[in-house]
Amino acid sequence: MSESNPFAAPDVAAVDVAAEENAEKRSIVPKVFGVLSLVFGIFGVLGGIVNVVLIKVLKVNVDQYEMLGQDPDVLAGMHAWSVVLAIILIFGGMRLIKYQNSGRYFFNVYAVLGLLGQVLMTAYMIMQLSQLEMHGAERIAVIGAVIGGIVGGLIGAIYPVLGLIMLNTRRVKSFLS
Repeated sequence: MSESNPFAAPDVAAVDVAAEENAEKRSIVPKVFGVLSLVFGIFGVLGGIVNVVLIKVLKVNVDQYEMLGQDPDVLAGMHAWSVVLAIILIFGGMRLIKYQNSGRYFFNVYAVLGLLGQVLMTAYMIMQLSQLEMHGAERIAVIGAVIGGIVGGLIGAIYPVLGLIMLNTRRVKSFLS
């Protein structure tokens, strides 16, 4: 029974074979973005539907939205749009997991439309809030809400921007069929 010496130099032929096998492996980036897209998409569908029901059916916080100059119908439309984007994200995620190039296409559509929607909604909110005539504590609360919305939008933009960058590299494109 021969034991291998842990301090001996590695077999060069075995190292070369392992390096070739690793070079042939697929990139994990599409699969990771596929799984994340499924998770975020499912939460997006559920959250969007709940928000539309809360605003349009149960009329929750409608008076507060109106006090802040926000049209509840616009907000419900924004949440309905987020459901559409989440469905696109789910389709893209399913295809990315299978290494299909159409998954990258769906993700790109989701990312561009989502980022555009965030910019438009932020501009709409700032425009609406700038027209309000509030003073004192109310004005400070509104400014805080605007800052929170902008920061939240920037945080929400991280995933689509990273996806646009990482899924459109030459290396990842070469692994998608």
